[in-house]
Amino acid sequence: MRAASVLLCCGLLAGCAGPLPLATGEQQPRFRDPALSVEQAAQWLAPGRTTRQEVLDRLGPGEAVRFGTGFEVHVWRARARDDRTVPELVVLFDPAGVVHKVRARPAYGPGSR
Repeated sequence: MRAASVLLCCGLLAGCAGPLPLATGEQQPRFRDPALSVEQAAQWLAPGRTTRQEVLDRLGPGEAVRFGTGFEVHVWRARARDDRTVPELVVLFDPAGVVHKVRARPAYGPGSR
């Protein structure tokens, strides 16, 4: 029941959260490799096998939300395709620090249609 609640919260966070521009207009955090796309990063991740440390080593630090249950959600935003849209990668880690779920979220916004 707790895991279902955490997953529901993560889904709501991932579905409703949009990139927040900083004062400089930059979106953070970015992938360590600026040429890496959200799709490429998502394909590399293997739920049930890839560890949090492997992800952080390859992608760099993401924006993290930690839950009392031990689950964590990390978000990375790729390079903006234009001034208004930013694709992002959302990764849910289980309490053992292993990828549980991956979501490659396409660029949303007025310029993505």
